[in-house]
Formats: sequence, C-alpha cells, structure tokens
Amino acid sequence: MSFANVRSDLPQEVGSPAVRLSFLQGLLESKALTRIRRDRRRDSGVKTKQPMAAHFEVMPNNVDGTYIVEKGGIIRQWLECPLETTKSAVTYNNKTARFTVHREGVYYIYSQVHCDDNTTAYLKLDVMVDKELTFRCVQGLPPTPTYSQQLAVHSCQASGLVRLRKKSQISVYSIAGVHLKPKTFTHFGLFKL
Repeated sequence: MSFANVRSDLPQEVGSPAVRLSFLQGLLESKALTRIRRDRRRDSGVKTKQPMAAHFEVMPNNVDGTYIVEKGGIIRQWLECPLETTKSAVTYNNKTARFTVHREGVYYIYSQVHCDDNTTAYLKLDVMVDKELTFRCVQGLPPTPTYSQQLAVHSCQASGLVRLRKKSQISVYSIAGVHLKPKTFTHFGLFKL
C-alpha cells in the first residue's frame, strides 16, 4: 500500500525524507486531535467510572468481644467499612442478614471466618447466592492437647468470580454456636469487574 492511496497530497517516493516528514506530521496531528478530544471529555464533565465495591466486617455480639454464630448458622451484624468508591456494590439488611446487589455483572466475592475456640472439630464457611451454595470452605481442626491452655486459631476463606443479577441476594453462613473473631478477622466483600 502506498501513501498515495491514503492521502493524495503526500509525496510518492516511499522512504524519501519528504515521505517520512509527511508521515511524522500526520502522526503529530493525530496525537494533537487525541489530546484535544481528551481535554474536551474532561472539561465536559464526563467522569471515569468509579469501581463498585463493598467490604463488611462482622461486629461482636457477645460480652467477651466475639461473635457467636446464630442458630441455623447465619452470620449477621455486618458493618460496612468505608471505601474510596462513589457507590457501594450492595445494600445490607440486618433483619434478613442478606446483601442485595445493585447492578448486574461479574463480581469477585471474598469472605473469611476466623475462630479461636476449641469447641468445634471443624470450621465451615458458606456463601449463598439466591439461596444456592456458591462458595464453600470446610476445614477440619487438629485436636488441641488437653494440657494446653492456649486456644486454637483457625480460619476458613472462600472467594471467586460469579455473575450476579440485579437484586441477587447473598448471605454468609458458618456453624451455629461457634465463636468467631470479629472485625478484620471475619469479613465479606465484593467488587464488580
């Protein structure tokens, strides 16, 4: 393909200094137009998309500062932590213990439960989307010697990608009666890709 097919006002000899100069001139004009368009977008108020995300930590519900998982294994009393986003990805309802998704899309979901009690033989974490099991972690806990006064510390994590519909309902479960370590140790979050 010759430059004559692209622009008739360009010199015909490929490789001549005039052709190289014309090509460079065209490239600079193209960059200048791109810069002008970018400046117009910025000045017109068109904003770049802010990510949709949310991060929640469970709050203590016991006098010893732990969170005791409720009957049925559902975890509630989540408190949203502020993120540098314009809009949260979900709304949390403490009565139903469910997170409601604002926008359809592919999300990365992550969750963790952290236990430091010796009353259970295993630790479990289930993340349910629209009442269907989506992610699960089950971890057997090693026996702690009876002479040890130290508590065993264990955590279970589950994460992955999932397509969520607008108004999808997400809930988090563990084992009823287990004492979870609250705040940063037991958390749930997601972000839209």
